[in-house]
Amino acid sequence: MSTKLKLLPVLIMLLAGAITSVITYILKYEISTMLWILAGVLILFYVLGIIVQKIIHKFEEQIEEEEEQKAREEGVVVEKDAKDIEAGQTGDGSLQDEETADYDQEEEAEEAALEEEN
Repeated sequence: MSTKLKLLPVLIMLLAGAITSVITYILKYEISTMLWILAGVLILFYVLGIIVQKIIHKFEEQIEEEEEQKAREEGVVVEKDAKDIEAGQTGDGSLQDEETADYDQEEEAEEAALEEEN
């Protein structure tokens, strides 16, 4: 869990406490009443902050799991493609026949001969 996420409940609680203090001061509550209201708000918003923190942490874990799974799947595909190339398969999954392979070699030989002439 990141440091920012650890501080989330405290930040939510302090923000709610500051807003509550200003509102109770403007409405001219007595000090004892203001303190009881402030204590209740601080406890309530600390609990809400913990709940929000846990929800965000779950979302982060889900995102990480999806990224890891995607990376694993891509790794499997890369390995499969390498094995296909070794087996003589083309990108579409079909086997490359010997005639096509011979034709490719003949083309390469002709290109090499032309380059030597120039």
